[in-house]
Amino acid sequence: MGREYELERLERLLAGRDGAALLLEGEPGIGKTTLWRHGVQRAHAAGWRVLTAQPVEAERELSYVALGDLLAPVMSEVGRLPGPQKRALRVALLLADTRGAPPEERAVAFAFASLLRLLAEDEPVLLAIDDLQWLDAPSAAVIAFAARRLDHPQLRLLAARRLGEPAIELADAQQLALAPLSGSEIGVLVRQRLETRFVAPTIEHLERVSGGNPLYALELAHEFVERGGLRPGEPLPIPQSLRALLARRLERLPPATREGLAVAAALARPTRALVEACVGAHIDLQPALDARVVRTGTDAIEFAHPLFASVLYGELEAEGRRRVHRRLAELVEDLEERAGHVAAAADEPNEPAAALLGQAAAAALARGAPTNALALARLAVELTPPESDAAVSRRLTAATLEFDAGDARLAEEALELLVADVPAADRALVLLEQARVIGELRGMDAALDIHREALASLSPDAPRLAALVNARLARALAHVGLHVEAAAHAETAVAVAERARDAAVLAESLAILAHVRYLEQGVVQTELLERAVAVAVETDVWVNNSPLFISVQQYLDQGQVEPARPLVEQLIAWTRARHDPSLALALTYEGWIELRVGNTRRALELAQEAHEVVRSAARGDHARDALALAAVGASIVGDVEQCR
Repeated sequence: MGREYELERLERLLAGRDGAALLLEGEPGIGKTTLWRHGVQRAHAAGWRVLTAQPVEAERELSYVALGDLLAPVMSEVGRLPGPQKRALRVALLLADTRGAPPEERAVAFAFASLLRLLAEDEPVLLAIDDLQWLDAPSAAVIAFAARRLDHPQLRLLAARRLGEPAIELADAQQLALAPLSGSEIGVLVRQRLETRFVAPTIEHLERVSGGNPLYALELAHEFVERGGLRPGEPLPIPQSLRALLARRLERLPPATREGLAVAAALARPTRALVEACVGAHIDLQPALDARVVRTGTDAIEFAHPLFASVLYGELEAEGRRRVHRRLAELVEDLEERAGHVAAAADEPNEPAAALLGQAAAAALARGAPTNALALARLAVELTPPESDAAVSRRLTAATLEFDAGDARLAEEALELLVADVPAADRALVLLEQARVIGELRGMDAALDIHREALASLSPDAPRLAALVNARLARALAHVGLHVEAAAHAETAVAVAERARDAAVLAESLAILAHVRYLEQGVVQTELLERAVAVAVETDVWVNNSPLFISVQQYLDQGQVEPARPLVEQLIAWTRARHDPSLALALTYEGWIELRVGNTRRALELAQEAHEVVRSAARGDHARDALALAAVGASIVGDVEQCR
């Protein structure tokens, strides 16, 4: 109704005359979803393959729910992807074993974008997403990544979002804000939907009070009809808030129906079976269907508007809400969803609840959803009793996830608080993580004293930790030029790691010893590096100070391209397989090799890919390396402006 211009914009999108992406925007009830559905129907009718998702608010704390909805019709096509991308998608969507190296969000994003391009080779594809503001964070990151790469002529994106709510930005999308309806259009809408006709003054009043919002206008009109009209001159005796109007309609439902719908409002994916299991009784949804509160009364329960669910959930008193969540935690199968219900049911620190949240955080991280893992880890910390043996480890995990998610300052603050009251037995471990964060923020010299303090805090029964502390102290000492002292600590690290029989720590310690000796002697430490690489590759364990990186650095520093090249190829394969952001640095190394052999164009391609990896990572690690390579390559080909 009254959307001729908007309908034309939908046609232009499908015809490719108005960009590759269209974003519908507006307040709740303005008609975004109605228009969005029309676009989906038009695409279906035109023979497009349409991938849809309609997230709801309760799903925001889960992982990759919207991505799963989008890909549900095409999961059989995932097998066409390369091995690492195929695994990343399947692990993220819980279709493959989550054991082993977890996929990064960036790897899932690359896989999703690649799959869209493959599908578009066969037929036109429309990616259609309603209510962007309710996307779960991992899906949002993946969709935003794909939205920047809608470069296939048969690939389009149609999305809708509510104004006033935070939502992802869609690169290069044409924005279309839905305007209010006019009084005459509201009159037609009321006549068609409610089969009644109002006089002109009443229509004008509806337009003014509703602000032209069709849902609001219909609710006002419905209330007017229920009251049997007004006496002359009597104002409309109805609430001015849409939320209050929705609540007024809900009040007319039978108590048992309202109770069931309140439970449904607490669920991400409400079904009749799950709601009835929660309340222990059959739920009659027919009154809710008749009142247009829900759209379906079969197995899946779909609210006619998200605000109905918000009102129902908001009206639950505190203890009743906790009781519902406690029961749902017993019924739902998904670990993350169950943990969310457990957290909502807790009103004080609770060790079993905190432990479950910690497990859910680990599961989310294993699925390549670090944002959700961080949210769950924070909840685990909040619900951990002060006397819990796991208090330190949970706080340390949360701080580490804060840092890896890109909020280094918050991680630093959390670690400072933790260091202040950590038990002596855990102090060295916390200080080591604090040194890593400070080193990233302000340089290795700023972290030197923290490394020394970690060494002084070591417990005699922690050989693995002792090796790590000595190795990283050695690297910090080498950074400030104290090579002799650095070598002594690196040798200690190697010896302790060998006695502890910890291959990952041994590989890191050997690499750091090779790094220190190289700085001392200026000679590539071939024997040490080869041993370190062999240990690291054999154990298939990723370490922060990778022997491969240190080997390549030494060879390139000496201008030795040939021994560096196979190591760089191995390094790229290793970081790609683990979806590690350090892939950017590995690509940059390969770019410098290509520059040295005169293949400048290839070097520029590698610099661009490295910068894409940097942009998609949580932090800006290695941005300078990629930009430096791009600048030098641009200068060689004579592109002054690009170089500048």
